[in-house]
Amino acid sequence: MRTIIVGGGRIGKFISKDLDDFVIIEKERIRAENLAREVGEEHVIVGDGADPKVLEKAGANHADALLAITNQDRTNLKVALAAKSMGVPRVIARCDDPAYIDTMHSEGVESVICPAHTASRMIHSTLFHDVQEMASIHVTKGSLLDGALLGDVGSLAKTRVLGVIRKKDVLKPDPDLAVKPGDEVLLCSLGGMSSELRQLMARETTGLLPFSEIVVMIGDEAMIETVGDESLYLAAHLGKIPVEVHYPADEPPQRLQDLAQMWGVPVEHFSMKSGVETGFTCILFRKMQKNSLVTVGPGEITNKRTFKQCDLTKILERDKVPVLICRRKIPYTKILAVYDGSEISMDLAEVALKIALHTGSSLHVLDISELEGSIPDLEHLKRLGRSRDIEVKQLSVEGNPTLDLVALVTGGGYSMLAIRWSCSNVRKDILRKVISDSALSVLLVR
Repeated sequence: MRTIIVGGGRIGKFISKDLDDFVIIEKERIRAENLAREVGEEHVIVGDGADPKVLEKAGANHADALLAITNQDRTNLKVALAAKSMGVPRVIARCDDPAYIDTMHSEGVESVICPAHTASRMIHSTLFHDVQEMASIHVTKGSLLDGALLGDVGSLAKTRVLGVIRKKDVLKPDPDLAVKPGDEVLLCSLGGMSSELRQLMARETTGLLPFSEIVVMIGDEAMIETVGDESLYLAAHLGKIPVEVHYPADEPPQRLQDLAQMWGVPVEHFSMKSGVETGFTCILFRKMQKNSLVTVGPGEITNKRTFKQCDLTKILERDKVPVLICRRKIPYTKILAVYDGSEISMDLAEVALKIALHTGSSLHVLDISELEGSIPDLEHLKRLGRSRDIEVKQLSVEGNPTLDLVALVTGGGYSMLAIRWSCSNVRKDILRKVISDSALSVLLVR
């Protein structure tokens, strides 16, 4: 029996141990090379499993079955459809998001395996005979469940807590266990999904919003299309959060009015009295909401010889407010976040992921920390990304951190760079040049 496995991760390798005639298709070259050393080079092909030429090379024309088991639901759907079009008689697709199962079925994939459903059935048949559905909630910093005791979570949702996934450990459902950011709380419904659990899941989802408002600074007409368009694009994709526009005119630009109406974004206008300088001075004294974002253009704010006396520095120092330098790289497709070993940079990576979740872009995290081991809490971000079918990938420095960052910014096809203003392990003059001259939009924190 000829079996094609698309996805050379832990599951693919485990399944192959029980097969004689098989081939594994893996897109990542390094992973494929490591896999080839374990199962044999003749059993591994490097390539895209959704590409008919790669499938043909793997022997799809005479294969008996194909398993699409990557960690990306959309990729598995594409692979399954490509295999069906080539006549593979038995096609099975993995689906991590239960909400995506119906989509796969509607597209013609009959056999779909969902690990969450499988776990739910196992619990139903072994532990709790009254369990009907299982749910998981990813806890983010500052959200409703952050710091809550498991006993209180169960009471709040009127349901049973099965446990907590923390990093790589599964913790028992101790009622006195305090939930931490990054945890995944596993719950089950008894006799049907309770309204309280549905409300809790909906409220916790609001914790996935990176910003509560956007304060837009437009100094002149030339910045309307750049700063204005990107700010309203972001606001619309973040659930139509409110936008405050500062612009040196009595009325907001007509272009922004039209976009606000089209996307249903609430916009409030404030007239700058005498251009950019007064506007930025004003914002320094404005009371910011929690998780406010300030958006600006790349003009006067970054072209000074040094940044020490720049208005941007003053804004960043205020209440840890992030600033987005807009270059209108919309729609967002790939976001690059830089981790330098600090907790602030990890928090910024989570903010970048939240943007990716709402805009449908992928997130790549570049590790320049020079610390041994994997990035702390990155597994949490990966799980959260998988739950929304968003790719989260770790990039490692292959040589000089400064040169690697410049190479990715200039040639990596990214839409946004998320980085600390005082990022370590990167030459300060190069960092300033990247922020000032990059073609990407740049999300900054202090």
